[in-house]
Amino acid sequence: MYQLKKINLGSVAVYSFILIFILGLLIMLPFGLVSMFVTTYAPRQFPPPHFAFPFGAGLFFYLLFPVFYAIIGSIVNVILALLYNLISVPLGGIKFDLEKIGTFTETENQ
Repeated sequence: MYQLKKINLGSVAVYSFILIFILGLLIMLPFGLVSMFVTTYAPRQFPPPHFAFPFGAGLFFYLLFPVFYAIIGSIVNVILALLYNLISVPLGGIKFDLEKIGTFTETENQ
């Protein structure tokens, strides 16, 4: 039986930022490209949707969103990890079992 007593806040911040930034890019880039296409090439008789920006400004905002999304998500994850570290002291942390399923040996390629 093993026990998770502490979570490193620095690693939580780094990995959270990277993963949430990638997720934000995957969500916002297609959305931004479609909305910029709609505002650029749509007939002018219909007003553009409220979420669509003109081409230049839209690209700027749609690229900034993943950065802000990653910063806020990383802050939330670090706060959660800090709370876990504080709560795990009196409660003892999360207990879990690990099972060894094989061994890893390095072989030299010749």
